[in-house]
Amino acid sequence: DPAVKGVRPYDSPTRTEQARRTRLRILDAAHDELSEHGYGGTTMRSIAARADVSVKTVEAAFATKANLLKELIDVRIAGDDEPVPMIDRPAVAEMIAEPDVDRLLELNAAFVAAITRRIVVIDRVAREAAPLTEELSALHRVSLDNRRRGAREFVEILATRATLRLDLDIAVDT
Repeated sequence: DPAVKGVRPYDSPTRTEQARRTRLRILDAAHDELSEHGYGGTTMRSIAARADVSVKTVEAAFATKANLLKELIDVRIAGDDEPVPMIDRPAVAEMIAEPDVDRLLELNAAFVAAITRRIVVIDRVAREAAPLTEELSALHRVSLDNRRRGAREFVEILATRATLRLDLDIAVDT
């Protein structure tokens, strides 16, 4: 009887960390498989083999290859697997707080370059896979929308510190 025994929820920090490391190993394996073989040429089985886990482990963690791709994009953009929105990350906070326009531009260039280095291969895979299914197409559209939203947020911050020579939308596109 749970009321008599005082059942408490199971919580193991060690187990949680092991699961996190396994997920990251799977994501790294997926990155390598997708970059070498493209979306169509990559299977959950090949990802599992490369990560040295079972296919069931990959499926339990991500369910589908499209979900795995989405998670991989998110982790590569962020640079880690912490559940912290980009707007709440230290690099963005530093840009928001930076009063000097030249320094703000330098910070943003470094921020965008770091993301681009991490995401360039998987972004190409996602773009090439987009026509395959509506789910992949939607994933690619969300990625583009998020990129545009980030550019808009940066331009809006910049506009509070300097007069823009361009219309806001043109500046975002640029």
